Amino acid sequence: MKYSAVIVGATVALLSGSNTAEATVSANKVDRYWTDAQDILENVGQYQALWVKFHNCVWSECAVDDNDDDGEGRDGDENWYQGRIQEFCANAAYSLYGIPKNWISAPLMGCSQGHYIDSFFTYNSSDVFLRAMGETQTNNLFSDDELIWGVGKGGAGCHDNGDGSSSSLGCTVDGKYGLATFGDEYCDGNYFYSIEEMHDYSSKVSTSCHLIYGRNGWVSGTSESIEELLSNSWSCDVELYPNGCPDPYGKKKVKSNALHAASKGWNPSLAYNNSRFKGPIRITAWFFLILGIFFFLFSYRLSNKDRIKKRGGGLRGMILVAREDYENYKKRRENERRDRLQAEYDEDNKVAKGWRRRRKSKGRENETPEERKQRKKSKSKKKKKSRSKSRSSRSKSREPAEEGGTQYGRYEEDYHLPDVS
Repeated sequence: MKYSAVIVGATVALLSGSNTAEATVSANKVDRYWTDAQDILENVGQYQALWVKFHNCVWSECAVDDNDDDGEGRDGDENWYQGRIQEFCANAAYSLYGIPKNWISAPLMGCSQGHYIDSFFTYNSSDVFLRAMGETQTNNLFSDDELIWGVGKGGAGCHDNGDGSSSSLGCTVDGKYGLATFGDEYCDGNYFYSIEEMHDYSSKVSTSCHLIYGRNGWVSGTSESIEELLSNSWSCDVELYPNGCPDPYGKKKVKSNALHAASKGWNPSLAYNNSRFKGPIRITAWFFLILGIFFFLFSYRLSNKDRIKKRGGGLRGMILVAREDYENYKKRRENERRDRLQAEYDEDNKVAKGWRRRRKSKGRENETPEERKQRKKSKSKKKKKSRSKSRSSRSKSREPAEEGGTQYGRYEEDYHLPDVS
């Protein structure tokens, strides 16, 4: 567990933005959500077999320095100055699978979701992964001895090309390995020139499912191979490397959510279970939704069987019946709306009539029956007089013009028009 507490603490501190003491407290709560390569190596006897599966090339930390002159557990993290910058190189991103002892499982199901342990990055380039696979010729990537920094002639170093440029093992955009060329002598990324894919190297590293450790009668795999690999690996983080850290079954993201919850002071178990069951609950909800739609259509077809048959049957008849029901539904809603508006209109008229009646009767509260009778009689006389006047005016307007008169008739006298005959 050389770097276990350091890596967990750094991850939690990065997620929370807190100080080191707070991060250490949080890290102690989330041991079950972080798998350390050293822990697996120390307890390798608890497994019957271990498999590895290569995923992609990743540009990540090349090594963790042992120079700890400021007591931080890792060189260059707290007090930085030139010459202590973290070195990066092309490493291998892989996933680890295992079968615990006393379990019964088929060897062909090694790299499956049920046997998944965790995903890791190598240190000191992907040569570590090649050596664990049994490849002995790993330190021959470069033919010269002009090593600028790093180790040997393999992928964990920068080499001088002799013409003012330098080269190192790098990663292409699609996760393959390539030979990166720089315009200076120190493999400075600011002077990156080009990268050429190395098909032979990529084919050596790529493996779909390789048995790296086996015991109790397993065909292959040695403790030396697993020790070579896990002693130079660390559990990657999907928050730090969202595009590089393999997460084939989404379990890394679930554990990352638990770590994030712990960094905020929340319940990591609740966050873990929420992320874990979110997918199954969503799938179950969609299943019942589709099942409900199916039963609705099935019951609709049964209840309108005769109507569908009259309109040709099949899907076409069902669509015609549904369209007819929709049109009837719209008409019914329109009639309901009209009835509601009519009721509101009648209610408004009723209120208005009552208001007019009260307005007319204002000041007549103390009116005697004789006065009311006299008032109605006077009102009736006025109505009769107005009706007689209107009838006489209409009959007069219909009289023919007098002989010798003009076509204007009586209007000549009323309006004093001149004689135009």
